[in-house]
Amino acid sequence: MKKLFALSLTFILLTLIAACDVDEVIEFDEAAYYMSLDINPSVEFVLDDNETVIAFTINDEHAEILVADSFFLDLRAEEAVRLLLLEAIETGYIGLDVNDNAVHIAADKLDEQTPDEATLEFEARMRETAADFFSTRGIGVAILEESLDDALIDEAQDHGVSIARLRMMRKAAEIDLGLDFEDALALTPAEVAEIIVDTHDARIEDYNLNRRAEALERYEALVDMFAEKIEQHRFNVRNELVPIPNLEIYTNAFVSAKDVRRNAFSNRIEDNLAEADDIIDNNGNE
Repeated sequence: MKKLFALSLTFILLTLIAACDVDEVIEFDEAAYYMSLDINPSVEFVLDDNETVIAFTINDEHAEILVADSFFLDLRAEEAVRLLLLEAIETGYIGLDVNDNAVHIAADKLDEQTPDEATLEFEARMRETAADFFSTRGIGVAILEESLDDALIDEAQDHGVSIARLRMMRKAAEIDLGLDFEDALALTPAEVAEIIVDTHDARIEDYNLNRRAEALERYEALVDMFAEKIEQHRFNVRNELVPIPNLEIYTNAFVSAKDVRRNAFSNRIEDNLAEADDIIDNNGNE
C-alpha cells in the first residue's frame, strides 16, 4: 500500500519489526514526557528522556482505525508525530481540500509540577514538526495551542493542571478500574504514567485480539477511497502546482469559526466511515 510522499522502506520495516515485538519489557524508570496528539482521533504517548516512545494509548474508535497499520514503540517523538499525521492524511481524517483540519499537540514533563521551559520548548518543537509536515505537502491545517475540547480546557483550569496531564490522569483512571479520577489527581505524575506504561502490552494485545481486524478493514477501505486523490495531490505538489499554505492564516480562520468547522469535520468523517462500511459490505457480498 502506497505511503504518501514515500516513507523509506527501511523506516517501514523497522516499524513492522517494532509491531511484532509485543513482549518487549518496558522499564518505567525511563518515562520522562507525556504527549497527546489530538485530531479526533486522539493518541497519547509516554516518552523517555531521549524522547523515544515507550508506550502509547489508543483513545477512541477513530484512533483504533488510524493506528491499525502502524506501531509507535521505539520511534522518536518527531517520527511518531509524522507517522500519525501521515496515517491521518491517508485515511481522510486530514482532508486535502477542506477547511476543517486541525491538530492539537500537548506535552507534560513528568518530574515538573507545572510546565517548565523545557516542556514548552518540546511542545513548540512538536507543533513545528507538524507544521513543517503539512506545509511541505501543501495541506492546510490549523496547528492549535489550545485543545479542541472546550470542556477539557475548563476542567484542566479547574484542577490547575496542563491538558496533557489531565489526559494522562483520565487515561490512568480508565485503565485502573479501582482508581477514580480524584485518586489519580492525588498521585504524582510519575505514578500516573506508571499505570499507563505497565499496562501497555496488555492493552495492545487486547486491541490486536478483539478490535484490530475490524479497524484494519475500515482503515484499508478508507485508504482505497482516498488513494487516487492523494496521488494526484502528490503529483501537483511535486510539480509545484500547489501553493505552500500559510498555516497561521489557516489557524486564525479556523479558531474564529471553530464550532462550525468542527461540526463540518464530524459530518465529513461520519460520511467517510459510512462509505467505507458500504465498501466493506459490498466486498463481503461478492
